[in-house]
Amino acid sequence: GGRGGKGGGSSEPRLDQDMPLEMRRQCQIMIHGLPFGYDTNMVKDMMKPLGGILNAHVFKDNLGRNKGYGLVCFDSPEAAAAAIEKYNGQELHGRPLSVGPDKKLM
Repeated sequence: GGRGGKGGGSSEPRLDQDMPLEMRRQCQIMIHGLPFGYDTNMVKDMMKPLGGILNAHVFKDNLGRNKGYGLVCFDSPEAAAAAIEKYNGQELHGRPLSVGPDKKLM
Protein backbone atom coordinates (compact mmCIF):
# COMPACT_ATOMS: atom_id res chain seq x y z
CA GLY A 1 0.00 0.00 0.00
CA GLY A 2 1.01 3.63 -0.51
CA ARG A 3 2.08 6.03 2.18
CA GLY A 4 -0.72 8.49 1.53
CA GLY A 5 -0.08 12.22 1.08
CA LYS A 6 3.21 13.78 0.09
CA GLY A 7 3.79 15.69 3.32
CA GLY A 8 6.75 17.99 3.72
CA GLY A 9 5.00 21.11 2.46
CA SER A 10 6.57 22.59 -0.65
CA SER A 11 9.46 20.17 -1.09
CA GLU A 12 9.22 18.28 -4.35
CA PRO A 13 8.82 14.52 -4.23
CA ARG A 14 11.97 12.53 -4.83
CA LEU A 15 11.15 10.52 -7.92
CA ASP A 16 13.03 7.40 -7.01
CA GLN A 17 11.17 7.02 -3.72
CA ASP A 18 7.66 8.25 -4.34
CA MET A 19 6.73 6.66 -7.62
CA PRO A 20 6.81 2.96 -8.56
CA LEU A 21 9.19 2.19 -11.41
CA GLU A 22 6.39 0.96 -13.66
CA MET A 23 4.64 4.32 -13.31
CA ARG A 24 7.86 6.28 -13.85
CA ARG A 25 8.45 4.41 -17.10
CA GLN A 26 5.18 5.83 -18.40
CA CYS A 27 5.43 9.32 -16.87
CA GLN A 28 9.09 10.31 -17.22
CA ILE A 29 10.53 11.71 -20.44
CA MET A 30 13.97 12.75 -21.62
CA ILE A 31 14.46 15.92 -23.67
CA HIS A 32 17.57 16.28 -25.85
CA GLY A 33 18.52 19.37 -27.83
CA LEU A 34 17.57 21.98 -25.24
CA PRO A 35 18.96 25.46 -25.92
CA PHE A 36 22.00 26.01 -23.72
CA GLY A 37 20.36 29.00 -22.05
CA TYR A 38 17.56 26.84 -20.67
CA ASP A 39 17.34 25.92 -17.01
CA THR A 40 15.02 23.66 -15.04
CA ASN A 41 12.40 26.37 -14.46
CA MET A 42 12.21 27.20 -18.17
CA VAL A 43 11.67 23.53 -18.99
CA LYS A 44 8.95 23.32 -16.33
CA ASP A 45 7.23 26.40 -17.78
CA MET A 46 7.39 24.88 -21.26
CA MET A 47 5.84 21.58 -20.12
CA LYS A 48 3.37 22.89 -17.52
CA PRO A 49 0.44 23.37 -19.95
CA LEU A 50 0.53 19.64 -20.76
CA GLY A 51 -0.08 18.36 -17.23
CA GLY A 52 1.12 18.20 -13.66
CA ILE A 53 4.90 18.03 -13.24
CA LEU A 54 6.29 16.07 -10.31
CA ASN A 55 9.89 16.86 -11.09
CA ALA A 56 12.12 18.29 -13.78
CA HIS A 57 15.87 18.51 -14.10
CA VAL A 58 18.24 20.05 -16.64
CA PHE A 59 21.66 18.37 -16.50
CA LYS A 60 24.72 20.59 -16.08
CA ASP A 61 28.45 20.07 -16.38
CA ASN A 62 30.85 20.76 -13.52
CA LEU A 63 31.03 24.43 -14.53
CA GLY A 64 27.27 24.76 -14.16
CA ARG A 65 26.58 24.93 -17.90
CA ASN A 66 23.50 23.23 -19.29
CA LYS A 67 24.46 20.05 -21.19
CA GLY A 68 21.50 20.39 -23.58
CA TYR A 69 19.30 17.68 -22.11
CA GLY A 70 17.02 17.10 -19.18
CA LEU A 71 14.16 15.05 -17.85
CA VAL A 72 10.60 15.74 -16.80
CA CYS A 73 8.42 13.48 -14.70
CA PHE A 74 4.70 14.12 -15.14
CA ASP A 75 1.95 12.96 -12.81
CA SER A 76 0.22 10.98 -15.58
CA PRO A 77 1.19 8.89 -18.61
CA GLU A 78 -1.19 11.03 -20.70
CA ALA A 79 0.79 14.20 -19.97
CA ALA A 80 4.08 12.48 -20.84
CA ALA A 81 2.60 11.21 -24.12
CA ALA A 82 1.29 14.70 -24.90
CA ALA A 83 4.76 16.21 -24.32
CA ILE A 84 6.38 13.68 -26.66
CA GLU A 85 3.66 14.28 -29.26
CA LYS A 86 3.97 18.06 -29.06
CA TYR A 87 7.73 18.58 -28.76
CA ASN A 88 9.52 15.64 -30.41
CA GLY A 89 11.03 16.95 -33.64
CA GLN A 90 10.11 20.58 -32.91
CA GLU A 91 12.74 23.28 -33.18
CA LEU A 92 13.43 25.41 -30.15
CA HIS A 93 15.68 28.42 -30.78
CA GLY A 94 17.06 26.73 -33.89
CA ARG A 95 17.81 23.38 -32.23
CA PRO A 96 15.70 20.31 -33.03
CA LEU A 97 14.30 18.69 -29.90
CA SER A 98 14.30 14.95 -29.36
CA VAL A 99 11.69 14.02 -26.76
CA GLY A 100 10.87 10.48 -25.72
CA PRO A 101 10.58 8.01 -22.86
CA ASP A 102 13.49 7.88 -20.41
CA LYS A 103 15.35 4.84 -21.77
CA LYS A 104 17.37 4.46 -18.57
CA LEU A 105 14.19 3.24 -16.89
CA MET A 106 13.40 0.61 -19.54
